[in-house]
Amino acid sequence: MGLAPGVPREVLVPAFDPNTLRLELKRAAYFIGHPVQQEAYEVRLRYGRTVKVTGDHSLFVRGPDGRPVAKPVRELKPGDYVAVPARLPVLERDLEVLDLAQIFASLDGSPQWLWRWAVRHPSFSHRIEAERERIHEIALSQGRFRGANARNSAVCATKRWMRQGLVPLAVLQALGWEIPDGAEFGLYGDSHLWLPNRVRVTDDLLWLFGLYLAEGGAYGDKGRYFITFSSDDAFIRRAKGILETHFRVRVKYVPPASHRAPGIYVHSKALYILFTRALGLRKRIPPWVFQLPLSRLKHFLEGYRCGDGTHSGKKLGNELVFDTASEEIAYGLVYLLLRFGIVASVGRHESWVGKKLTATKRFPFYRVTVCALDNFDLLSWDRGVRQKLDARREGDIVWSQVKEVRPCLVTATVYDFSVPGAENFVAGNGVFCHNTYGPRMDPEDGRVVTNFITQALRGEPLTIYGDGSQTRSFQYVDDLVEGIVRLMGVDYPGPVNLGNPEEYTMLELAELVRELTGSKAGLEFRPLPQDDPKQRRPDIRLARELLGWEPRVPVREGLLRTIAYFKAEGV
Repeated sequence: MGLAPGVPREVLVPAFDPNTLRLELKRAAYFIGHPVQQEAYEVRLRYGRTVKVTGDHSLFVRGPDGRPVAKPVRELKPGDYVAVPARLPVLERDLEVLDLAQIFASLDGSPQWLWRWAVRHPSFSHRIEAERERIHEIALSQGRFRGANARNSAVCATKRWMRQGLVPLAVLQALGWEIPDGAEFGLYGDSHLWLPNRVRVTDDLLWLFGLYLAEGGAYGDKGRYFITFSSDDAFIRRAKGILETHFRVRVKYVPPASHRAPGIYVHSKALYILFTRALGLRKRIPPWVFQLPLSRLKHFLEGYRCGDGTHSGKKLGNELVFDTASEEIAYGLVYLLLRFGIVASVGRHESWVGKKLTATKRFPFYRVTVCALDNFDLLSWDRGVRQKLDARREGDIVWSQVKEVRPCLVTATVYDFSVPGAENFVAGNGVFCHNTYGPRMDPEDGRVVTNFITQALRGEPLTIYGDGSQTRSFQYVDDLVEGIVRLMGVDYPGPVNLGNPEEYTMLELAELVRELTGSKAGLEFRPLPQDDPKQRRPDIRLARELLGWEPRVPVREGLLRTIAYFKAEGV
């Protein structure tokens, strides 16, 4: 599957240069899905690294000359050395300001959601008066006021907004007004709690976000919403000051007791949604954190260290440890440390209450450990830090020894990237995709769309297996790329189907291709393979709800574009 040459963006993935062994961001030309038709393996390496792949996939082992050589996983053996990254390049993108109105509007564009929120500023009063008729029409058209007295209700509401200098977010979006500095954001109809609409993301605030991921919590149900922190007293008092300064909220301090550490909490639905949904600070490190410049990322990581890392005891200055109950956070910390060129190890452990041998309740957790640094002052790492590993390192590759190769279960399809000039990548986030097609497909890739188009253009009979009644769903590449981009922007760790639920039988597709190519070629029927499914149709309800995404390119239009590309390539 080609990666949408007509779309004004490109997909970059970390890959090592085969000549210099330096890790760079390289353009991916294809995103390839492979149906799993053979055994799969989990490979466990030193430093706690694991990867699950099919037997036909390859990892890079150290060749006789010290260069990386691809070796099929089914041929790997304990004791082999496999390439792992020593650092992680990214496209840096700082988070400088939180614009709450803009953020909340991007979470959900429905009128029902937008009418829950409002922005207020003294300058709005005269602007509302100047455009009150237009505002009435907006409110009525969105169904906010209904019944015989709907217009009177809209007029009364507008007068109230005028007195308060307040505009519901739904109306503000429809008006297209710019929000002035000094505006406040809050729940529509809840006048006692307002946050600054624009909040500058200072280093202190990044520290707070890191501490929250480590030691924070959130509750939202039955009309009650609040966020909490619990940690050492010095960190709790610092967090309290940051919240009060940046968000102008009342923070309740809970003193320590014999059975609990000190804590703080803030009642605010807006803060609850900001921390959990908008910023994605729950059970994983959100994508925006990975893109922070190192000079800013260090403050987030320092906040996490203060919460669930080494900040006292004998290890201080000799070893750095981060603990978490979340596997997602553990692997995220490994990648964050790679941003600084630090290779961490990760392991799964257990804690318990009482005696180890007789404890009935055990609590699993993950520990990310960093050793052998010349400097354990995390806040100086952006200026450079060196690590002396007891493993061979060449360029940006560290050779990690294989500990175990064992059979495992995997999903029905596995995915990888094609990276011209490198053909390697750092494994990323899993996405289910269905029969993607479009320009830059390989004419000989063996899939039904390419088979039919190339056969039709060459005047050859179109090959159909079975009676042609089996159905498939076809998604155009531009739709897929749009879905992937949206998925990268949300905090969701699970798989999401991106596909086109519109089904075609193989006979229908063949006839459509013949029509669009103008081919007079016939059809050639062959025996149906035993394992060929009768139906493939993706369920994209989660993509619609989570991403606001659905395919937009009809199959006919997508086929016309693909056919034009194949013709231009001389197929």
